[in-house]
Amino acid sequence: YCLNNKPVLDFIGQENIIFKNLFIHEYRIVEKSPKSCFRISFIDKLFPDCKFVFLKRDGRSNINSLIEGWKGPEKYKRKEVEKWKFILPPGWENYKEKSIEEKAAFQWTESNKAAMHSLNKIENKRKYTLKYEDLIESPEKSIKEMADFIDIPICSGLKKFSKELPEVNYVSKPDKEK
Repeated sequence: YCLNNKPVLDFIGQENIIFKNLFIHEYRIVEKSPKSCFRISFIDKLFPDCKFVFLKRDGRSNINSLIEGWKGPEKYKRKEVEKWKFILPPGWENYKEKSIEEKAAFQWTESNKAAMHSLNKIENKRKYTLKYEDLIESPEKSIKEMADFIDIPICSGLKKFSKELPEVNYVSKPDKEK
């Protein structure tokens, strides 16, 4: 990536700070794509005062969901790579001809390793780990704790959201036992 270049990072960071200071004094950006596991250090350099929420899920159930996605609809297919779905961790080329189960395990393992490695370099007050299983089991409590961490109020929309979590981006319905 050309954005790993320090002068480019410095320029982007300065531009962000100028924009923020001129136009918006308080704002939130939410970036939730799985590929961000591999970009935490970059995001941290770009937004040095940002906070990170790491949604951690049990590997067995997460890999099971990935396997369902690999076997399921074409909507998860990568346009730029034939025979591949979801994220492209470094080294993915070595898994092109492997079983779906091996691909899914590789994706989960590499994503989590990258996230944990980069998050270990972030000061504790700027990172929060939320277990997916806790979110499913106690959404109101989990969302309140996360909102407190990122310093946003619990408005009526967030309360409604936490009472009935939306079902998005899945092949089979989310279930804590899955």
